[in-house]
Amino acid sequence: MATIPSTITTTNLALQAVTEPGWRRGFANLLRNENRMWWGTRKGLVHLLLWLVVLNGLILLIGLTDGQDPNNPFTLYDTLIQVFFQIGALATAIGVVTTAQGAIVREKQLGTAAWVLSKPVSRGAFVLAKFVAYAIGFVSLALVVPSAIFYGQSVFLAGRAPELAPFLGGV
Repeated sequence: MATIPSTITTTNLALQAVTEPGWRRGFANLLRNENRMWWGTRKGLVHLLLWLVVLNGLILLIGLTDGQDPNNPFTLYDTLIQVFFQIGALATAIGVVTTAQGAIVREKQLGTAAWVLSKPVSRGAFVLAKFVAYAIGFVSLALVVPSAIFYGQSVFLAGRAPELAPFLGGV
């Protein structure tokens, strides 16, 4: 009589057993899938272009059209920094909430959330994988890239760059 081996020694199998315990069950697979949705499709490019147009386009528009008023105590540099941080915070907060909320709601409406949760996946891993993927996507596309471009824009438009440490702290 043949016995089934308790461990699989072949490493190139198409399907591999997942042994994540408890709340992490299925997290790695779900995170890989969510990251593929951000970086393997046009979604990442669309978000990058959106944030560059909204944040850096507005800064460029203000920097090129803002004439120096002698009665205005703020310089162009101060105005650019103030607009970047105020508009950036508001636009990013609205964008994060609407996009992330739409992701889970859309999966509930399409029935894919119920299908995924019928597999050996915990609810916590499902939500956490979405949260981590969206956090990585938004931090890199709506925060890091526009901030780096703004740093260069401030040199081009106002003639000086912000001090690096306070700027990074503000970002």
